[in-house]
Amino acid sequence: MHDGWVYGAGVAVGTEMVVATADSSQYRDSGYGETITAFDRETGDVRRNYAIYNFHPITIPPILVEGAIFFATSPIDGLAVLGDVPAEG
Repeated sequence: MHDGWVYGAGVAVGTEMVVATADSSQYRDSGYGETITAFDRETGDVRRNYAIYNFHPITIPPILVEGAIFFATSPIDGLAVLGDVPAEG
């Protein structure tokens, strides 16, 4: 379970996951601030977690597409992705 803040401006809800921009106490003293965290929709367990270094602002909030999480922060010159989009068959 997550014990930090979750920010309403960066929430995406899918059929299996809920993705949020969150505060993570485990990174607070290391220069990392917000995280993009994916929680299992049924259990609330953390399924993916990406810490954003040096509190860079999120410029595109998380977008959930078939299990992949797309987002952007100020130092990224494009769209970042966590996970893979399934190949079409």
